[in-house]
Amino acid sequence: MSVVGILFLVKDNKPDFFYPHPKYAQVYSIVNDKISQSASITINLPANMKISKDKAQNSVTFSPEIKGVWIETEEKEKIIFKPEEKLKLNRYYSVILETADSSISGDFLIVDDPRVLTVFPKAGSETSEDSEITVMFNRPMVPITTLDVLADFDIPIEIEPATEGKFKWVGTRTVQFVPEKRLIRSSNYTVRIKSDFVSMDGLKIDDFEHQFRTRALRYQFVDNSSVIYNSPIRIALKNVTANNQRIDFIAEYGVKNVYNKKSEKYKKTTQDQ
Repeated sequence: MSVVGILFLVKDNKPDFFYPHPKYAQVYSIVNDKISQSASITINLPANMKISKDKAQNSVTFSPEIKGVWIETEEKEKIIFKPEEKLKLNRYYSVILETADSSISGDFLIVDDPRVLTVFPKAGSETSEDSEITVMFNRPMVPITTLDVLADFDIPIEIEPATEGKFKWVGTRTVQFVPEKRLIRSSNYTVRIKSDFVSMDGLKIDDFEHQFRTRALRYQFVDNSSVIYNSPIRIALKNVTANNQRIDFIAEYGVKNVYNKKSEKYKKTTQDQ
């Protein structure tokens, strides 16, 4: 005879706070997993480590060996090492911090210095005036925990012609300009990203300039029917910059090829001849 047991999970009427909820904590790491080629190396000290910064510096070793100097920082639980030359790109290094009880180690990869990776709309392209301007970097420029807060800070990007709108971060590497209404129609845009941008590694980017244009003014059709010499010619436009705005243009007689029987050749002539 076999016995089958069934387990029921029953929740009583106790309030939600009675039941344990998942708690999240930041995982400690002695060093960031990626460091820019020209950046200093920040060593994170354990919170319960009871030694001076000077002693901690003397307890750190790098493999392969890195020559450089320690630099001052006001952050209590960090020490910063400045290599005397650029580290080798795409190479892994390890760091070991010897403590009284144990040793703490970590690895980090050397990556490219911060730079502008790409800008949208694409350079030299013609785009809709309803587009947004997006700048992407190859390295994190802001901490993820402050993305909403940074929306109100000045962004070192110039946009010409001047357009009403605001910037917002959509990730640690991507900032976007959102026009208040739209981009200015039929305009050549220049986006200048200034070197005031500083990455999370503390490195400035190189100045960067980017151009694109919004949809050019074009006509949909021209009244091709015969008209009296002093009558207006109707031209229907699209992508107009503004209602009732005066638009300069040049009107010329069309050119056509007329065959001359005597010379047996075509001759270009204007439509008024």
